[in-house]
Amino acid sequence: MLDLRRLLYLLFGLVLGAGLLWILLAEVSVAEVRRALAVIDYGALGCAMGCYAIAIALRSLRWKVLLDAIVPAAYRKVLVVLIVGYAVNWLLPARLGEIVRADMARSTLSLSRSQALGTIGLVRVLDGMTVVALLGWGIGALPAGAQYAKTLNYVLLVAVALFGAVAAIFYILSGNWQTVSQGWLAPLAQRFGQFREGLRMLRSPSMAPALLLTGLVWAADGSSVWFLLKAVHVTLTLQQLMMTVGVVSLSMLIPTAPGFIGTYQLAFVIAVTSFGFSKAQGFAAATTSQVFILGTHCVIGIALMMINHIRLGGLFLRKAAADTRA
Repeated sequence: MLDLRRLLYLLFGLVLGAGLLWILLAEVSVAEVRRALAVIDYGALGCAMGCYAIAIALRSLRWKVLLDAIVPAAYRKVLVVLIVGYAVNWLLPARLGEIVRADMARSTLSLSRSQALGTIGLVRVLDGMTVVALLGWGIGALPAGAQYAKTLNYVLLVAVALFGAVAAIFYILSGNWQTVSQGWLAPLAQRFGQFREGLRMLRSPSMAPALLLTGLVWAADGSSVWFLLKAVHVTLTLQQLMMTVGVVSLSMLIPTAPGFIGTYQLAFVIAVTSFGFSKAQGFAAATTSQVFILGTHCVIGIALMMINHIRLGGLFLRKAAADTRA
């Protein structure tokens, strides 16, 4: 049976991406975008791709640190699962890659889907709080009267409220209180308990290395964005870069078209035009990232999916029965 909710997310993402792309193309000169793409600095682009690869390696190490608190996990397997999950996020809307990632973790890392989702949720909160901090710091670099200043401040307030609330809920759930359910609620209570196991690191001394790795992850990600912008001849200060990283990262959280088409272009255009660069350069930066950086990751992820016999069709079908290891 089709999962209508996920299909609606897919449709919403396609419509949103197409709509934003149509609006942008009405304001951005295609000829100027072509000129910007024609003079790409491929040396800087290569550095951007290298920094992105380092960020993926660090993200895998951070996730392994969290998983090791539940069950020892081989780094190579963690890396493969993370790459595939991120590739599916690139291919499909609504963060469906997290579901694939949790399913792969269950089959290859010997833990339940709910435990994996708990650690994934924790990682997302760490990243979200970091992005909020970067955006909050970077907004201070906006020049007086910047076109998007009010919008970005609203985005910051919403992001602070959202991630702050989720972080507080996760911290409460990571406590030692117990829930007892019998009858038909028992399977649900079991899954909820397993999900909470994935959040235990919040109260563990082992959280320190996860926080350190989060800083390193975003240093590598920020460096990747800096080199990417350098490739299209956009040079930002550190504070301006932080705002750009924050805006671009938040744009990837909403349901989007495959490849973040539309929302990704909009985020880069808002960021670079805020600091006096052209819309064409922002559009070119987003497109270059989608083709060379995210595109390369996607190709590798698809290859790994084929090797591991991962199919995406089941994501849009409701499961007939509950899995006892969920």
